[in-house]
Amino acid sequence: MLSEVDLGQMVQLVKVINKISAEDHTPATGGNFSLRTEAKDSYIISKSGVDKTAFGIEDLILINAKGEIHPDYQDEGVKTSDETLLHLSIYENTNAGCILHTHILEGILCAEKLAENGVFTMEGMELLKAFQGQKTHDTKVVTPVLENSQDMSSIKKEFEAEFEKHDLLYGFLLRGHGLYVWGKDVVECHRHLDAYTYLFKYYWNMVK
Repeated sequence: MLSEVDLGQMVQLVKVINKISAEDHTPATGGNFSLRTEAKDSYIISKSGVDKTAFGIEDLILINAKGEIHPDYQDEGVKTSDETLLHLSIYENTNAGCILHTHILEGILCAEKLAENGVFTMEGMELLKAFQGQKTHDTKVVTPVLENSQDMSSIKKEFEAEFEKHDLLYGFLLRGHGLYVWGKDVVECHRHLDAYTYLFKYYWNMVK
């Protein structure tokens, strides 16, 4: 069912979630996280409503491509996040192996105050080279800002439309909500998140 690679990625993911929680980016049980399994036909995703300060490997569950929980994980009260549909859409449209969704305050502020025409743009910073495929600081990395909604299918459609517009995306922001970021595995995804976190702080401190 789960390979040794999957189990190793799960251990790494839990460590990253614990770090993110310690940095106060998942308040009030916020945030959700996932992996694509090595078999490519299923996903590992965080349970809904779990306090991330106490998150453990037992709080990760297996789902299929439709978002249905595997029978082995269907304990009473266990459910996935309402945002599971967004994770599945990202996996369908990218080569992502890991997705991290956090509530970084400066990211929310940048989306609200610094985005132009529905896009937050970062440019000229050395740390842009932390994003996979970027070889120089002399570049632009764009992050779409989508409108938040309780209708996940609406956000899914908006994301898929933005994905068609841009050659290379590492994440998107939901206005008043938070950041979705992805990478080929836990290590790359976490690196992208670290870069976003620093750059959000930089841009927000420039204007506040």
